[in-house]
Amino acid sequence: MDAQGKRHVSWYAVVDLPRRADGKRRQKWHGGFATRREAEVARADILQRLALGTYVEKNSMTVNEWAKETWLQLIEPQLKPTTLHSYRRNLELHLLPRLGHLRLRDLTPLLLTSTYGQILSTGRQRGRSKGTALSVTTIHYLHSILHHLLQDALDAGLLESNPASRARLPRHGALSSPEQRCWSATELAEFLNQSAHLPFALAWRLAAMTGMRRGEVLGLRWHDVNFSTKQLHVRRTLVSVGGVTHESTPKNGRPRLVDLDEHTFRFLRAHKPLSADEGDRVILDSDGKSPGPDALSRAFRSALRTTNAPPIRFHDLRHTHATLALAAGVPLRVVTERLGHSSPAFTLRRYAHVLPGMQAQAAETFAQMIHGTATQRAQVQQLPVETLAGEENAET
Repeated sequence: MDAQGKRHVSWYAVVDLPRRADGKRRQKWHGGFATRREAEVARADILQRLALGTYVEKNSMTVNEWAKETWLQLIEPQLKPTTLHSYRRNLELHLLPRLGHLRLRDLTPLLLTSTYGQILSTGRQRGRSKGTALSVTTIHYLHSILHHLLQDALDAGLLESNPASRARLPRHGALSSPEQRCWSATELAEFLNQSAHLPFALAWRLAAMTGMRRGEVLGLRWHDVNFSTKQLHVRRTLVSVGGVTHESTPKNGRPRLVDLDEHTFRFLRAHKPLSADEGDRVILDSDGKSPGPDALSRAFRSALRTTNAPPIRFHDLRHTHATLALAAGVPLRVVTERLGHSSPAFTLRRYAHVLPGMQAQAAETFAQMIHGTATQRAQVQQLPVETLAGEENAET
């Protein structure tokens, strides 16, 4: 009864669910509805979803509970240690502080779209503290993690649909991403010359002249070097996970061949010890041990101070290689193969800042071809008849 003493009737929709493992009957009550008609409509909808296999029993599992207690353990055997570490880190830094307390079934496409916008503008959130804004590329990566997490929840029968499938992502260029730092050809040449005598000089020369990743340079062994064809076979990478170095396969899981220029090839050959075994690593420290990724980065920063070179990260040597190659007119497909990217489209998105200058150069080249030909024709038409005849006889 309500405050006025009037009696109200609540209607419930009751459906039979699949029987338990022991064969006992299961029923689910849904209510309460204000009218019998509403209950009948709800029951028909539930029966239809049961028939289609899309019915999900209401549950109170939160995003935190699913992610930390089940999902990360579920996907661990399927992922590289570095990928799993990246998933866990990005969940803890960016997604769970904002979404972890919510129930899985309360997530909506609009909520996720709004969350992506907040992360894009304010960055990391730990409790109440916030960090710097993130790039659009990072938001797309966070979305791929969340989509994977929710898709597995859907497959486990915890959701009726994946809200991430209909969430809207910010477009590349919607906000400016942090600019990639790279050197000019002159700056790179000066650094390589001035640092040639320093420890690990071979490591950053390989990174700058081939576009290899830091871990790929560290994972290189002497039997990966083909001294006949002057090529490197990139088969493995060294990565740091929680402070421990692991050997893994390159990104995308595909080995690749990288050609060396003559100068880099000679520099590499000169660094091979006479007693080196084919299975030894190419990059070793003064104690003859393989350095970790962090140690190599520290050595690079030290080299920058020694040579007074403009400050960049070790990984920016790879960006420098790609940027200078594209600016020099090296075909996009070739640059993609050297970098080990998944597709030319990815390379194009990553190095779009190089394209305006390339397009201007292409426009001038094409115009010169067309107008130059027209000018030559006009000049020929203006020549005296005797000159044309003389040239024709000479050519014959």
